[in-house]
Amino acid sequence: MDYFIKELTNKKVVLFGTGNNGIYALEYLINNDIFPLYFVDDDCVVENVSTLDNKYRFKVNTPQMLNAEDKSKLMVIITDEYPRCMDIASRLLEKGVKYSFYSKDITTCDLLQHHLGFYNDKIGFCCGAHNNFHKTLPLFPYSSTSQETIANILKTRENILKSLNNIGDTKYAKACANCCRLQVIPNHISDIGYGVEQFSLINISCYPSICQAECIYCSVPTRENNNYEAAKHSCYPKMIAEMIQYLKQNNLLDSNCRFEFATAEITVTPFKDILLEATAGFDSTFLTNGFIFDDQIANSLKQNDSELRLSLDCGTRETFKIVKGRDLFEKVLENLRRYRKQGRMELKYNILPGINDSDKNIEGIISILQELNLKYIRLSFDYESPLRASFYGIVRFVNALERNGLSFCFHVYYDAEEIKNIIDKYWNLELQKYYEKKEKDLSVF
Repeated sequence: MDYFIKELTNKKVVLFGTGNNGIYALEYLINNDIFPLYFVDDDCVVENVSTLDNKYRFKVNTPQMLNAEDKSKLMVIITDEYPRCMDIASRLLEKGVKYSFYSKDITTCDLLQHHLGFYNDKIGFCCGAHNNFHKTLPLFPYSSTSQETIANILKTRENILKSLNNIGDTKYAKACANCCRLQVIPNHISDIGYGVEQFSLINISCYPSICQAECIYCSVPTRENNNYEAAKHSCYPKMIAEMIQYLKQNNLLDSNCRFEFATAEITVTPFKDILLEATAGFDSTFLTNGFIFDDQIANSLKQNDSELRLSLDCGTRETFKIVKGRDLFEKVLENLRRYRKQGRMELKYNILPGINDSDKNIEGIISILQELNLKYIRLSFDYESPLRASFYGIVRFVNALERNGLSFCFHVYYDAEEIKNIIDKYWNLELQKYYEKKEKDLSVF
């Protein structure tokens, strides 16, 4: 509850529910100088609230129904037990009441709640299904109309979220079982609901995934990368644009919704103009190889809170040729300098054991970060290699970043707990020994 106390201050508050939760919530609010005006029962009848003594017992006056004007001015806090509070919330929403509720812990997922991913001929909630990390998570084919497709997605999302909280058929919970993205929201006022949230992140992955690079870790075959002719005749980018238009027209996009262009290289996608037009006015994240400087992307960086992301994966020209399959290191750096002048940028580094985790590469990428005035980098791992093999590259990288006043974050799709356990285990046991052994090498930083 502490999280929302500031937001409730100076607002007209209604308590909904008659159980012990309601009594506790009332006392808690009053102790924080927030005095509810009404107490509401399950039929949406309002009763005036007053106090007879210091225990804040209720004095009930003649019930009266809420009119439309009153409903627009009041914040309703639902204090009934979970999951019944969600059924109450649905009825209140139909009556035009905005709500929050106070309940037991809730299991949820930010991606299920707010994310859509367009993957070739299917639509999903996250890339976990598309990349077979969670094979039971549903992928939705395009129906004959955008309305039918979205209705199917919203209903399935509702079923999964309810199932995660033991509501209805629990079989739906299996789709997300053991996923590292699941969160348990602690016992407080929250605005979690099922099937009523707008989407705030839309991932657009166009196929065929044409790209000029030949990254050694890429999961897309080279023959598909170069299939420009097939990409020109793909029907899905146009369908994606139509779907986005439907979401906008039906108020299903959050005002701060962000679009993320990934998988295919956006600068050479034949349908780039159609997709950028469909997402105009929204902030976007562009995942690019940096081979081409694109004016439309640069303008989006300048005019919106958009961001360019590039997985550089090296600090030297020689390593760039090995990892990317092209001799364009200097060209990419020049394009990065030009993009950086227009707006936000984030660099990523996939640690490839024995390929790009040398001191020379780490020193090179740190110099690039400093030149571009970037304060942090996103670190990732080669999932085809044993995680343990990346450890010394990780600690060498992290140490060098910290010595230069730079920070980092780990890019993790899955196995987050495994990564954390390995780092926690070996960081203290082996890092000091490693530093002593490599003290001469590390001194260059």
